[in-house]
Amino acid sequence: MNKYIEKIKEVESITSTKYYTEFKEGFVKIRNWAESEGILDKAQLAQYEIEICSLHQKNPIISVNKKESRFVANIVYQNGTEWPDIKKFTDEQFKYYEERLIETDNVFLKVRYSDFLFEYGNKKISKSKYQVSQYLLSGLVEISDHYRCIEENYEYISAVARLVEVSLLMGNEEKLKEAVHLIAAQLTDWNSKTEYRWTFELSNLLRAILSSKFKEIVSDEFSVFIIEVLENARKKYLEEKEYHFYRMFCEELIEYRKLNLISLEQEGELQLEIGKSYELESENQQGRQDKSLMVKAHFLELAMRHYANIGEREKINDMKILIKQTYEQYEQSDEMATISVPLEIPSDVIDSIVSRYISSDIQSALDNFAYSDQFIPKVNEIEKQVTNNEEAFPLQSLISKSIISDGKKIDHTLTEEDSKNINFVSNYMLSLNLNLEILIKTIFEKLTAEFHLNVDDIMEKFNRWGWLDDRNRPIVENGIKKFFEDDYIGSIHILVPQFESTLRRFFANIGFPTTSIKKGTAQHEETFNEFLNREDIKVSLGENVHKLIQIVMVEQAGLNLRNEIAHGLIKFSDITKTKCILVIYLFLVLTRYSITNE
Repeated sequence: MNKYIEKIKEVESITSTKYYTEFKEGFVKIRNWAESEGILDKAQLAQYEIEICSLHQKNPIISVNKKESRFVANIVYQNGTEWPDIKKFTDEQFKYYEERLIETDNVFLKVRYSDFLFEYGNKKISKSKYQVSQYLLSGLVEISDHYRCIEENYEYISAVARLVEVSLLMGNEEKLKEAVHLIAAQLTDWNSKTEYRWTFELSNLLRAILSSKFKEIVSDEFSVFIIEVLENARKKYLEEKEYHFYRMFCEELIEYRKLNLISLEQEGELQLEIGKSYELESENQQGRQDKSLMVKAHFLELAMRHYANIGEREKINDMKILIKQTYEQYEQSDEMATISVPLEIPSDVIDSIVSRYISSDIQSALDNFAYSDQFIPKVNEIEKQVTNNEEAFPLQSLISKSIISDGKKIDHTLTEEDSKNINFVSNYMLSLNLNLEILIKTIFEKLTAEFHLNVDDIMEKFNRWGWLDDRNRPIVENGIKKFFEDDYIGSIHILVPQFESTLRRFFANIGFPTTSIKKGTAQHEETFNEFLNREDIKVSLGENVHKLIQIVMVEQAGLNLRNEIAHGLIKFSDITKTKCILVIYLFLVLTRYSITNE
């Protein structure tokens, strides 16, 4: 017994710790010794010590979620089990910690026992929560001062934060005064040394006190002093171009507006300074030598979002111009990398597919071409590809992705669902481009070269279909004629809007509404996006054809031809023979639909 007590005293002689590792290792040695000596009851007590010293302590400045656990397991296994598991602590174990709290003189162990029992000991021990808090708060005062003296800043902040939190919870004004004294002493020291990194956390604690019923214990002089310290920190980080910390202290100062310690005018100036810091960071980029236009655009976007939040319309417009200019420079720079992967498809495989759709009977060939599903990517297959890629490369979904077009960011992933959508469209476009370049284009060119496919043949196909509206017919014919005359600019600018009109009128002619009511009884055509997103349109077209039209015409991450043409944003280099063939192919696909008795 005396040997066991001696070993316990040896562990209790530890005078400092950060993570209770030293205590845990000491108790592991005691447990192993007790087991070797056959003193199993003492080995069990040592195991209790190991478990409480192995718990991971959460250190928020002030807990926002009061239901969140103060201590969590050190190890969590894949099957869901964890160690130490507080839920499995026995009543005997709780009583043992209470006994140890009273008998030990080691302040770190006292804090650990009392902190644990304060959170979990209700109705399991004889002492009340208030009594346990007295042990805890006294210990926290002592170890806070200890860490402050040896300049262990993180441990000091953690201890004094817990001191403030528990004092507020228990309404202990005396200990709050001691906490304020500790905070004041440390702030004075750091301010004299112009060391401000941890003053942010102390300011958080001070605001918690000033927002409580104990605000009177913070003197007016100290309130003025904390504003002075935060101003000094803010200016220091601005001079050192540490804009992240600069914004942190600007935001912290703004919080004091709620306590009437800064004016409304000062708050407005600080808000503008935060926006300005994003602009400065767009140029400084944390001091990196090789500046990035993408990084510049990112910080300008953060500035724009901040100005939008504070209602600075003029600054928002300034940022829009700068962002557009930056993205335009980015698109012209060598910052983007082109990735190409060689793909070899045996020519006999291509020929065997293409030959099925080549015939001297042009109308039969066009029918086969229009009705075949071979050239349209299958939605369920693309979804499987996306899922397989996510499983093979799980970290990919954690990386945000953006799509840049015409000097604008037109899409950006914020959520896992956003990432999945962009990945779907990327995989879809890969499949569509392969079908278009290798098969659709080849079939079209062979029919033209070998059997003289022309505008009359295609218009005859529409005549047999019978659902091309007379209002569209001459314009569509003109667009196809321009294609065969190699006027691809004229062709695509005619055919893209005519496809939208043809699709709308086809559904209108068979009894589907295509308008919405605005301002009383006035009817307006739905936008093409709204029209395609309607469930009745999706069901009527079928999943695969609907997705094809959506990706080609209105999907921003896809080709988006309808909007690119309508707004005059399409680039000259993007107007190609292949894209014209794709639009004509969409017209042909429509001819597979007709009215049924249903």
